[in-house]
Amino acid sequence: MNRATNKTLLAVISLGGFLLGQPADADDCTLKRVASVDMTIDSGGGVSVPMTIRGRNVDMLVDTGGYASMVTDSLAKELSLNFLRVSSRVRISMFGGLVIDHYVAVPDIDLGGLKADKLLMLVVPEGRLGNEQGTIAPDILRAYDVEFDFANAKFNLLSQDHCPGKTVYWTKDSYAKVPFTISNGGHIEVPIMVDDQSMRAAFDTGSSTSTMSLETAEKIFHFDEKSPDLKAVNADSSSKDKIYRYPFKSLGFEGVKVNNPDILLFPDNVSRMGSEKLIIGMDVLRQLHLYIAYGEKQLYVTAATAH
Repeated sequence: MNRATNKTLLAVISLGGFLLGQPADADDCTLKRVASVDMTIDSGGGVSVPMTIRGRNVDMLVDTGGYASMVTDSLAKELSLNFLRVSSRVRISMFGGLVIDHYVAVPDIDLGGLKADKLLMLVVPEGRLGNEQGTIAPDILRAYDVEFDFANAKFNLLSQDHCPGKTVYWTKDSYAKVPFTISNGGHIEVPIMVDDQSMRAAFDTGSSTSTMSLETAEKIFHFDEKSPDLKAVNADSSSKDKIYRYPFKSLGFEGVKVNNPDILLFPDNVSRMGSEKLIIGMDVLRQLHLYIAYGEKQLYVTAATAH
């Protein structure tokens, strides 16, 4: 959801404290959960999980497309936290261009039994997160394996100390094993197929919808704004600000396929998507069971119902 243009931010906003489980023995392939919480799909379509800060219950958006974890301006003020300014050498912006320029030291955190005395988190202005009071982003997630079990509404964090590839425990059916890279913004980027065309996409559980650069779509799929299949979502807007839908037939990962994905096409001047020309959001992801092995840099995928 948010992105930064300079990696030096990591010197300011960092993991800084969640307690890890004990390392596994060299021959121990057992998966070890270090946190497990119920997850819900919020009114905006994102993944919401419970967390406590200073004993107070808060709802957090799990945002794999974020750069650094955040709390809302109002929560930071209610907790009487000291606002600190992000270095002027770093520019952090959310989808659409909103600039984030403050962070706070958040004390006494508990996420499903996983605890931290203090974490540095960005401050997001009000009205940007729906009902959630903050986000859990890759600055925290990448220290673990991360599982989204949408069929059972469970969000799990697991130790990375296990045998490589021994992760798909929930089904005996076939699954996709997809290598991924981490972008400069900390986002997961994977190869996928859209209507038999190969692309790279970023995963974003903080986005309710999947989005693609209109200019990229026109180049890859050989249509233009006069195509009868291209439908404007906001028909009353000026031509340069219009958002479109196109009837894509499928989106898939090594045999695991989602039919008729609903992908919004944004002109680059509207979305400011940067280098990530396709973002896979919750409208697609909630149809899948996802296991992100950050240590292996592998994504394991089945249908959500594969149990």
